[in-house]
Amino acid sequence: MARLRLPFPPAWLFMRTRFDNRARVADLAVPLLVMHGDRDTLIPISQGRAVFEAAPEPKQFHVIRGAGHNDTYLAGGREYFGVLARFCRDCVGVPSGGRPDG
Repeated sequence: MARLRLPFPPAWLFMRTRFDNRARVADLAVPLLVMHGDRDTLIPISQGRAVFEAAPEPKQFHVIRGAGHNDTYLAGGREYFGVLARFCRDCVGVPSGGRPDG
């Protein structure tokens, strides 16, 4: 991603951490939830979608309208926490409003 955001001068050459998100996410063995702000100026939404597409199922992608890079929970408010709660319930198999057995 750094190559796309910083093509010249090649600042990405001097970055200490290189992390190929798309390659790494392809090996996930757990459910994935990606929430991306539609006003993210650090990581374009197209890159968020590319990482999401590289991941195996089960996965969910949710756009938070009006959110930037680090404020999805603030901009999304109830919507954000509702999506997160449903995702967590789906992952553990708890019915909406229910409690896990045991």
